[in-house]
Amino acid sequence: MNFLISAEVVNPPTESLPFRDVTSVAKCELLMTVLIEAKEDEKDMYWKFMRPRGMMDYVNYIITPEEKERGFRMELVEITILNERAIISTLRKHICPSQRFLI
Repeated sequence: MNFLISAEVVNPPTESLPFRDVTSVAKCELLMTVLIEAKEDEKDMYWKFMRPRGMMDYVNYIITPEEKERGFRMELVEITILNERAIISTLRKHICPSQRFLI
């Protein structure tokens, strides 16, 4: 299953380590394909911003909205240390509802 993240979420005040935690859980634990959705003319800009911060480590692709990928999408404004556990908990609950995870 795809985990779709709007590229605007990557911008500050999103923090790189909580972003990596969320995408790491989605990719490695829940076996999701992590996709960043950006406008065609902004894809390079986001890659250049995210790569040196380690934010691309668990992202599979940067796609455009026109590609119309299906998947799990959360309406997020930011990913910070204050909401990362809640985001991960929501992911686990919706992707693997029958399994219990320790938080």
